[in-house]
Amino acid sequence: MEKLIHLITEPVLVVDLGKVKRNLSRMVDKCSLSGTLLRPHMKTHQSKLIGELIRSFGVKHITVSSVKMAEYFAGQWEDITIAFPFNVLQINRINNILERQPLLLLVDALSTLLALQNQLNQTVGIWIDIDTGYGRTGIKPSDVKLIDQLIIQINASEKTYFKGFYCHAGDTYHAESPSDVIRIFERSLFQLMELKRKYSKEDFIPEVNYGDTPSCSLSESFQGLDSVSPGNFIFYDLTQQKLGSCKEEDIAVSMACPIISINKERMQVIVYGGGVHFSKDRLPGEFGKLVTWKKDHWVSSESENKLMSVSQEHGIIKADQSLLESVAIGDILFILPVHSCMTAACMKGYMDTSGNFVDHMEGFTRN
Repeated sequence: MEKLIHLITEPVLVVDLGKVKRNLSRMVDKCSLSGTLLRPHMKTHQSKLIGELIRSFGVKHITVSSVKMAEYFAGQWEDITIAFPFNVLQINRINNILERQPLLLLVDALSTLLALQNQLNQTVGIWIDIDTGYGRTGIKPSDVKLIDQLIIQINASEKTYFKGFYCHAGDTYHAESPSDVIRIFERSLFQLMELKRKYSKEDFIPEVNYGDTPSCSLSESFQGLDSVSPGNFIFYDLTQQKLGSCKEEDIAVSMACPIISINKERMQVIVYGGGVHFSKDRLPGEFGKLVTWKKDHWVSSESENKLMSVSQEHGIIKADQSLLESVAIGDILFILPVHSCMTAACMKGYMDTSGNFVDHMEGFTRN
């Protein structure tokens, strides 16, 4: 504790690697029971150190959200899926990655596929991006004409091969209950299994990859899925807790914020920790929740002290009398984030609970 606390002079995102390991172990075990490959999404942590921890669990395939992230993690995996509709302006960078790392790419448009095939130097696997209800990117399962065209074109070139169907059911984040999450999962799974049956042949069965943390955390089985790609489960956050995906004790990151002002009349504690640190993702009435630091880890607080507003650098905590009487300017408070992915992206690095640096992709420069 002393080492960590004495190192903090400004907002620091602290990661509990013990919780990370427990969260990862649960997902690895669930995948093993279902015979499903885990392709964890690295967009939440964006850390090579945590990537090494993931590899220590026997994971050999990963998912990323950008070409830059694929560049950062390239070289140690059997394959990397870039789970973002491919940006045709980055083909040269894809060719560079392929010199040291097999890739799987997402497409949902024929023009994207043709551009890839015309400029690729090496072969890549292609996932067809499927929209089962989220409404962001991807092809509707009912659009068999376009799916047929894509599969024919994928197989027409030596530069591409058909891997299967990829789905991110992000609409689970709008669910109102765990049972609602499961309903969305089952609806998506049914649509994906129908596609798998339709496009299976005697000599080829397309794979199905599915990924979102609420579904993967709450579903009891991944039976039928070839692989899953959850990401936020590594850290979890208050949004996942609200959805029922995790318990508060599963949340593996907490922001350490120095107290810079106390206003007892307004019952407010002001911390150095604002929108540029937490992001401005919020739940109703809160941007974060206070927890209590004990020795070398944080524990749940019995109070309901919350980070109720943020500006650029400031955070305002609605404080109860107990908190007001127990803190002083210069003390460090620990706050669970609403959205750990965005908070980690804002902070660009971590300390572990012992005060050791943990890396983040930000600042990585391509060769």
